[in-house]
Parts: sequence; C-alpha cells; structure tokens
Amino acid sequence: YRYDDGSLALNEVSCTIRPGERIAIVGENGAGKTTLVKLLCRLDDPTSGTIRVAGVDLRELDLERWRAGIGAVFQDFGRYQLTVAENVALGRLDLQNDGDRIERAARGSGLAPHLASLKDGLATQLGVEFGGSDLSGGQWQTLGIARALLRDAEILILDEPTAALDPRAENALFERFAELSRGKTTLLIT
Repeated sequence: YRYDDGSLALNEVSCTIRPGERIAIVGENGAGKTTLVKLLCRLDDPTSGTIRVAGVDLRELDLERWRAGIGAVFQDFGRYQLTVAENVALGRLDLQNDGDRIERAARGSGLAPHLASLKDGLATQLGVEFGGSDLSGGQWQTLGIARALLRDAEILILDEPTAALDPRAENALFERFAELSRGKTTLLIT
C-alpha cells in the first residue's frame, strides 16, 4: 500500500487469519499496523496485491455487508456531544432504542462503573459546550469499545485500545475483552 504522496506504507505483507483466531499485531509506530487494519476494513484498497476472504478478493464482496461484520475501535475514535447511550448506539443505529443492548455493551466494555458517577447514567449529555459532562480520555476510549461491542460483530479490531488507560484499567479491559471475544476473530494492535 502506498500513500497518495507515493510513500510506501506496507510492502510484501502476507498472512492468513482464520475465523475465531485472536491475533496481536505488534510493531513500532509507523510500521503500518493501522494501515493493515484499514485495508481489512476496506476503508482503503491495496494499491497492489489483494486481500482475500475465503478466496474471494475483498473488493468483490458487498462493502456494507462486510463492514457490518466488523466492530473496530481505532486510535482516533469519535467523541460525540450526544448522550452516553446515543454515543454507544452509533455502533449500530438500528439499536438506538434498545436500552438493554446498549446497557449490556456499556457493561461489557467496562463503562458501567463510570456511569455511576454521571448524574443521568446512560442518559447523561456529554460535552460541556451543551451543559453536559465530560469524560476522561480512558472513559471516552471505553465508550468507543462499547460502541464496537454493540455491533455484535464476528470480527473485532482494537487499534491501540488502551492508549488512554492506566495499567489497572488496561489489564481489566484485556480480561473483559478475552471473555467477550471468545469465538470471534480478533485483531489487537499494540
């Protein structure tokens, strides 16, 4: 994969990911880890070579259907000045009125303890510009993970999911994630 300016981001990468595998992609900053994941999500297409899913070029698959099967949390996840529940529901808009599923995703991500400190729990407006509450970096990141969990996807991707977490919270997240990702194809980038 080459960037628009012609610089090489990935070269001669070959791997096989089997359904249900848990894979860690580890490397230095700038090594192409996030680029690889963006190619898998088909946010970009390879400038040469192919990505195959069960032998079929990813570019030949239905894009909407492919992405519906992926739950991803990127380093630059969105922070939206909506309620906590609305933020989680952005993971799957068709579930925006399903309070039980949204609450399960929040609990699964580890967001539930933080909700107790918010005056209206899941209904708390976020964003001080609108008179709402703000979250710490780690709490925002946990909310992003809840968003991905709500998708109930077969492929989970966490791109540097613990960058804003302290070591205890990071360990707790990895333990929860190991439980939640059982039977799913999981890519963890660090």
